[in-house]
Amino acid sequence: MVSGWYQRSRNPVYVASILGMLGWGLFVNSSFVYTLLSLWCLMYLLAPFFEEPWLEAQYGEDYRRYKAKVPRFFNLGSQFTQNISPHVQAELLLATTSRERGDSGAEFKHLENAHILGQESTYWHVKVHVCMLACAARQLKLKEFFGQLFRIAGAATATPIGLVPKGNTGGANVSPFKNMPVSAAHQEIISSAKTDNKGV
Repeated sequence: MVSGWYQRSRNPVYVASILGMLGWGLFVNSSFVYTLLSLWCLMYLLAPFFEEPWLEAQYGEDYRRYKAKVPRFFNLGSQFTQNISPHVQAELLLATTSRERGDSGAEFKHLENAHILGQESTYWHVKVHVCMLACAARQLKLKEFFGQLFRIAGAATATPIGLVPKGNTGGANVSPFKNMPVSAAHQEIISSAKTDNKGV
């Protein structure tokens, strides 16, 4: 089947299921429910890696050609991703520097800045949440850890269709659906990356 949504994603049912779970999360502020939804989302994110070897063995070259043309979930690349990359990478580097000197508060602040700048890029949105997940694991913050699992699933599936709350800092201490103020400096960087994007 290569028509309809299967032209855009090899796993549109999983994508739709994850989006549905994110919808449930919209009405819930519970660490327990976030944990359950995170594990459920993780199952859908991992399932294709187990299914694809069987599909390749079953359908051979036809599936390999399909696999080469259509992304597993969504295409993560864009001109905006390239334009915003230096700014996100700079914040991630500052986060690493802060971690190395033992300043966990500054580390997470730089990760929040990276999230604000890069969240309209699926690639950077997912990557920053993975960095936040690692930060939470190192500090043994369980609520943050499971909150980030939920947000990774959301970033991977909602960002490509434009469901991104403006200015959201990305931590589990705020709703993943809440719009927040954007500083003038950050807005200038984001606008510049989008302007360059339209020029290509």
